[in-house]
Amino acid sequence: MASPLPPLPVLSGQVAEAGFTLIEVLAALTIASLTILMAMQLFTLSARVTDRMIKQTAAQDLARRLLATAETGSGKAGALNWEVEVSLPKDGLIVRQVSVRWASGAEIAVARLEPAPEAVR
Repeated sequence: MASPLPPLPVLSGQVAEAGFTLIEVLAALTIASLTILMAMQLFTLSARVTDRMIKQTAAQDLARRLLATAETGSGKAGALNWEVEVSLPKDGLIVRQVSVRWASGAEIAVARLEPAPEAVR
């Protein structure tokens, strides 16, 4: 028959420890969980900001193109709705204002002043 294992030695009144206590393990798991949760929130926020920047860049590009082509009226380009308004103030200038909106309701507006043609003055 096999002999039983000898007991752990006791050194000067202290009990020998082996491994971590339950409290230490729970504290480590709590810290790790909070760290992972914060990292996930950071990635979600980063994705939202990136999506908004992509939409804003597309809207700005469309507004610049509409100003460059001197188009008037309104229309739709992909998910973007646009409108161009032209007004003639008394100073002999044309004010061309472009508004671009996307589905979330956000909007950008760009305006340009141009000299009015001689026939309009």
